[in-house]
Amino acid sequence: MTDRVVFYGDATFSLFSGGLHILCDPWFNAPSVAGAFEKLPPCSVKVEDIPRPDYLYISHIHSDHCEYETLEALDKYIPVILIDRDPNYLTRMLRTRGFKNLVFIPEGVPTQIQPGLTVETFGATYPHVGGEVIDSSVLFTLHGKTILNCNDNTPEKEFCEKFARRNLQLDLAFIPPGGGGSYPSMYDNLASKEKESILEKVQDEDLAVFSRAIDILKPKVVVPIAGGYAIRGLHPVEVNWQQNRIINSIDVVEYHQTHGKVPTLIVPLQPEMEMDLDGKVIRGAYKALTIGELTSYFTQLSVTPVDPLIRTRRKLDTLFHLLNKARANLWKKQIQKEMLPDYRIYFDVEGQVDLFEIYLISENFLRVLRTQSLTEPYLKISLDQDTLLEWLLGFEDFNMLDSGHRIRFYRAPNQYVQEVYYLMSWFRL
Repeated sequence: MTDRVVFYGDATFSLFSGGLHILCDPWFNAPSVAGAFEKLPPCSVKVEDIPRPDYLYISHIHSDHCEYETLEALDKYIPVILIDRDPNYLTRMLRTRGFKNLVFIPEGVPTQIQPGLTVETFGATYPHVGGEVIDSSVLFTLHGKTILNCNDNTPEKEFCEKFARRNLQLDLAFIPPGGGGSYPSMYDNLASKEKESILEKVQDEDLAVFSRAIDILKPKVVVPIAGGYAIRGLHPVEVNWQQNRIINSIDVVEYHQTHGKVPTLIVPLQPEMEMDLDGKVIRGAYKALTIGELTSYFTQLSVTPVDPLIRTRRKLDTLFHLLNKARANLWKKQIQKEMLPDYRIYFDVEGQVDLFEIYLISENFLRVLRTQSLTEPYLKISLDQDTLLEWLLGFEDFNMLDSGHRIRFYRAPNQYVQEVYYLMSWFRL
């Protein structure tokens, strides 16, 4: 059987080499990211349809990289390759789901797992307080081929330069050409024209990072990876056109051809395409989706609601007390991490008469009249009761609800304070 890559969309693919099968970031069987992400284009393959992997590699805990129904269908004795870090949020999740064989690879230490397979892991390759405890990338040396998988761990300049100083010849690199998240689409402080302008600027910056990574790393072959998703739920038509990801990978190729300094073979892949490890496509052909096809798919998703993990039938009279308890837990974490930004969070919960306020510099939790002027700087979070309960009870992390476009925001001033968003992942019961 030919040594090859079989691509399943977004950041999920299989590596086959020398009789080994490594499955990376498995997402097949159900929507991911708080029930809101679908593959774009769709993938008809289920994890049960592929050969049993010899190894899994999971880059981080976000569910578009380890979707839960997919994990349930996998053999729990398959060795799972993980970065060795503390804390390691994947460890508890995988053990809870029955996986028996976790293989921890020290960061920056090439580790031979078996003859023909050496693995090295890297932490976050960009500066972000949240990414530093979540994200990872991997380098496989697989029967003589060097393969770097960055998934959506954007390889910034410092990482690339440090890697390049090792003078390794990269045969194949999976590099993300874009980001994601709810900004600017879900930010009500921005007019539609402002969102378009911001999106254009951010995408140009992301493409520049992608192209610069190629220029520094000089891989023989590059596959653009991650970003292959569409949003279902309450706002899919709006957000799918305002989402920070590149829908047409031909645009990525053309950007590097125009702006890049180092020529390389960039191979766009879609679900169920295959290529050999030298970049020759051996199954399928890339087809850019037309405006009509995208519109049809996004419209279909607009009538496909997210299936919530919690359903309530009436307004909770005890919601203030639940939020107050979560605020007390957050305060303990703030003290532990010495994060006390002079910033306010307002919760606008559907059906509630008042807003709720957290002032991150103190431990207070208050009710606020809707008619009251809000104190800048602040972030107002608008969501329904069921979504809030999923968050508070730990069914879904804030980051997933945010990325899944289950929350609307109003930010004043419109400035990103990364510690604020990081702390919201610790706001729970």
